Amino acid sequence: MSEDKRSERAERVLVDPMALLSQVLLDDDRHLDMLNRQCFRLRGVAWFRRRLGQGGLVVTDCDDEKFIKAMFALLKKRDAWRKKGFNLAGAKFSGRQLINALSKKRTPLSLQKAVMCIVLCEAILMALRKKDSSQPPGHAVYDHMCIEPAVSYLPGLEKERVHELLKNPQFVASFRAHTGQKRQQLLLDMANGLTVTETRAWRVYEVLKKFDPSGMFGPPESQYDADRSYKASETEDVTVDERKLPSRSVTVESAKPDDTLDAPR
Repeated sequence: MSEDKRSERAERVLVDPMALLSQVLLDDDRHLDMLNRQCFRLRGVAWFRRRLGQGGLVVTDCDDEKFIKAMFALLKKRDAWRKKGFNLAGAKFSGRQLINALSKKRTPLSLQKAVMCIVLCEAILMALRKKDSSQPPGHAVYDHMCIEPAVSYLPGLEKERVHELLKNPQFVASFRAHTGQKRQQLLLDMANGLTVTETRAWRVYEVLKKFDPSGMFGPPESQYDADRSYKASETEDVTVDERKLPSRSVTVESAKPDDTLDAPR
């Protein structure tokens, strides 16, 4: 098979940009508002940064105007995307958004901006490939990168109970070990209504269920609720290597890009 032959995943993405999501969201009008909130993060960042390094570029080079023009040219060709409501060719975009999304903080984006960021990665890789044939083709980004929705929350999680649990050293130790999160603030963020990625929500739920079997809170949800802000917690560390964490007691099925070094699954 030629290295330039598109994979099945890349073919799916070119037909439907929603295939970029690692978590399937319900395709109905209730979720349209949620897609505009800044609660989507890029995955596969470490893989792309390695491609930049191989090409002699740094992350701050990603806002080059020629790359952005190439990104818009690619978007203009995506007729299938426009039919699905993703008419991004005329949208405003700043390269700084990709730089922030590629940073250690993995700044959350709206779905539209996240899609544009990955297409910009495609355009950059195409340019690198022209200079160095050992680089993968542009469409390889769709095998290694995807968009992780940080839209999950735990219903019934209250600040008062979180404060009580954080006084228990055993709970704190278990929370850190099972979730890979060093900052306890993440729990308070969730209790304050901020959202996290699905896998993180399930790991937090598993720890809470162990130490608080009262059942006062429910399992993770991502159903649209007009009363929620759907703002991603900036405390969540999404660079945790899942392979180094304890086994999950609940399995979350999701699209899995090849790169597992810098993002949760």
